[in-house]
Amino acid sequence: MNFSTGNGKDRQVRIINSLTKIKSTRAFKLTAKRTLGKIPKGFVIQVPSQSLSAPTALEVEKAIIRAGFDDSLSRGYQASGNWIVEKLG
Repeated sequence: MNFSTGNGKDRQVRIINSLTKIKSTRAFKLTAKRTLGKIPKGFVIQVPSQSLSAPTALEVEKAIIRAGFDDSLSRGYQASGNWIVEKLG
């Protein structure tokens, strides 16, 4: 956001345009339905997502890596069908 030049109305328009570009983020709680590679059954991860219904495979994979499971076998279980998906908030 640039606040240094222009009159008050121009600045207000720039601020509004910047704020409308911000996407709302949701969070999901994913629980492993069974052992998924090195991820034990019942393991829970929280996944921030732009989606309304379920997180994307890429968002789940990033959450799996953040949880410390960076091996390719565990990362391969990023499909939401492998997890019990619950919306948070």
